[in-house]
Amino acid sequence: MLPMLSVPGCKRRKNSTVAQQQMATKKKGKPPSAGQSGTAHGRNNGCLPQPCPHSEMTDQPYSISRSEQKRRARNLEKLAHELCDLSNNDIRRLPCDEILRQEISDTRELKGGARKRQLKHIAKSLRQLNADPLFEYLAKRKGSKLKEKKEFKLLERLRDDILNDAIYAFQQTEEVDDEEEPRSAWNSSALSEAMASLPGLDEQELRSLAARYARTRKPAHSRELFRILKASQERLHFRQQRESGPQP
Repeated sequence: MLPMLSVPGCKRRKNSTVAQQQMATKKKGKPPSAGQSGTAHGRNNGCLPQPCPHSEMTDQPYSISRSEQKRRARNLEKLAHELCDLSNNDIRRLPCDEILRQEISDTRELKGGARKRQLKHIAKSLRQLNADPLFEYLAKRKGSKLKEKKEFKLLERLRDDILNDAIYAFQQTEEVDDEEEPRSAWNSSALSEAMASLPGLDEQELRSLAARYARTRKPAHSRELFRILKASQERLHFRQQRESGPQP
């Protein structure tokens, strides 16, 4: 039996055929597995790979824009001006350390360039601490001042109404006497309102003051009537604060 002879050309053709099949398999690519998303094979589906949402946050620290920094600096400068315009009693109540209180108190006595430099120094000091309690204190104080102004206007309106009722009553009855002030029991809805809302008022005293003003038109009687009304209002506020207890 004759031995088998190997033909070199046949082996080369077999190897080349195998290489062509491997290249074709690489070109087709493998399908994505069940645990992989389509973005992992961006070349196959036409989508670009998405970056990690936390990569930029971890690599770059948070920074405030220049416009925001300028706005905060302006707010602190305004705060410094308002703090230095407070009275000594209000400065003692400020929610800050004693050193800053003393600097604010000293600035009240300065003028011109020295005051401007001190205000800038205080604004710089405010940047080093939490200024929110100071902003809240000023907001509450402004609200309290607005309430005081409103109550002051109401007292003025109440006084004027009492005086106008007295003037109208005496013009109608013509009971004005130069020797003795009139004691007529003239009607006044404003006087009734004052007696009902304010404690400790003497109705006869108010009537007498209103009658004197109706007769003489002297401002002293009007001022005295307002002083009595305001004193009664302050007693009412003191009573309300005592009943509500100390504020935190």
